[in-house]
Amino acid sequence: NYADDVKLSIKDAMKTAIKNNSSLKQARLDVLSASYQKDLVETNKYPKIGVDISAFMVNEMETNNGPSSITLPGVPPPDNIVTLPPFNTKTPDHLYKAELSIKQPLYLGGTIKNNLEATSQLQKNKHDILLQAKQDVLFQTVASYFNVVRAQKSYGVEEKIIAMSKKNLEDIQVKFEAKAVTKYELIRAESDVLEAEAAFNQASSDLQNAKFELANVLHISPDFTLTDSFAFVETEPEVEKEIAYALKNRYDIKSFAKLNSAFEAQSKAVDSEYKPQLFFSASGGVQNPEMGLFGGDDNFGPTYQVGLVMQWNIFDGFKKNARKQIIDNDKYRWKAQQQLLMEKIKEEVRKACVNIVQSKKLVEISMKAQEKSGEVYSLVSVGYQNQKNTQLELLDARLQMSRSYRDLVNATFKHELARVQLDYIVGKFSEDTNPLIK
Repeated sequence: NYADDVKLSIKDAMKTAIKNNSSLKQARLDVLSASYQKDLVETNKYPKIGVDISAFMVNEMETNNGPSSITLPGVPPPDNIVTLPPFNTKTPDHLYKAELSIKQPLYLGGTIKNNLEATSQLQKNKHDILLQAKQDVLFQTVASYFNVVRAQKSYGVEEKIIAMSKKNLEDIQVKFEAKAVTKYELIRAESDVLEAEAAFNQASSDLQNAKFELANVLHISPDFTLTDSFAFVETEPEVEKEIAYALKNRYDIKSFAKLNSAFEAQSKAVDSEYKPQLFFSASGGVQNPEMGLFGGDDNFGPTYQVGLVMQWNIFDGFKKNARKQIIDNDKYRWKAQQQLLMEKIKEEVRKACVNIVQSKKLVEISMKAQEKSGEVYSLVSVGYQNQKNTQLELLDARLQMSRSYRDLVNATFKHELARVQLDYIVGKFSEDTNPLIK
């Protein structure tokens, strides 16, 4: 936060807005999340290594084996026949296994490449959205800054007007006591002071509200003093050139182009998943007691297998078509949004150019009106001192001059705001932009 009565330039305001704005912080996090998605896709090209350790309790099974006999070769009968007694056998009641496996992708049909392209384009899309959000914040900051300047200028005008009104009332009161003016002229002067006080209070309230608005945009204390002020900067915008510049340089339009590229890459990634995929696979482990897949000559005997695995998803119930249709639908939907945005930008550029031309004329008229009203007031003041003009004529001349001052302040504000608004619409705003210079 700024300390009391800190000096705040328009460049300081723009930098502070970029630093403190909450929506920009969120947009930066979106860019970061998109980069994590890209990193996640990268992991698919690395080998997957796993360890499987298991222990099972097995139902113990006992088998009764009856008496059996064997014949001894080379021994004359009946001595060659040996009878064995009956015996029982049992299966093991426990099973322990440990296995290490590795699976390395060798060829995935372009899945990783296409998914990397999709996530890369989405990351660029989020970055363009961030840059456009910066433009939005910068214009909001400049507009609020200009509004404070306008309010300060209006406050200064009303301050001068109320001082002149009170001085005029003092003169009228003296002359009324000397019976040099009528009661009507006195009441008219008193009414003029009341009107000036009302306008001054309104200007004071307007200034405070404008400062609070700027402070809210910047997330700072409203106790600041502006160091910059706007002035009439003549410009002649060319509508078609401005439209062409906007369509080429607006970050939100660029973001749509990146999004369209991401959808195309996603569609290719889906196709890649239905191509033959080749993996290197190896596994090895031990088991006790020896049985089943691991086998071996001894308990805990090692076993291993190494080979190539090919996977090919030939048919999945039309899931592929459904996925691609969803992607295509999103692509066409966002493309339609892009077209709507482009038409909207064209309309906004035309309106901004019209506003500049109209406000320029208004400024020129207000300048001439101010010049003429100042001349009239000077002539009437001299005439009043020489008793050639009345107090009411002097009052009317001053009111006319006051209105011309107010009109000029407001006209200049409208023109300068329209000028920077055009720069914002076509995408010329940045942290290094000085909106006071054309």
